[in-house]
Amino acid sequence: MLSSCFGGATTNNCNGYFVGDNNRLDIENTTLVYAFCSVSDLEKYLDEIIASCKDLKRELSQQSIAIEIDNCLNLIWKIPNNAN
Repeated sequence: MLSSCFGGATTNNCNGYFVGDNNRLDIENTTLVYAFCSVSDLEKYLDEIIASCKDLKRELSQQSIAIEIDNCLNLIWKIPNNAN
């Protein structure tokens, strides 16, 4: 998707470490995806990228997915089943 929006993307497989819901350190295989773009392309495609991340988060049953934009980390969180 990022390649079609921005003309290219790079992936890097690594390990992710986080404190899970069980209050223990969890380790999981993670794929980082990098893409660089102009401000105008970001503005044009940002809503589509966020929607795609939400779909991916659901499909992979992840608690959150991170998006870094201009050196600022943004998390798309899982909404608890009992949330209003």
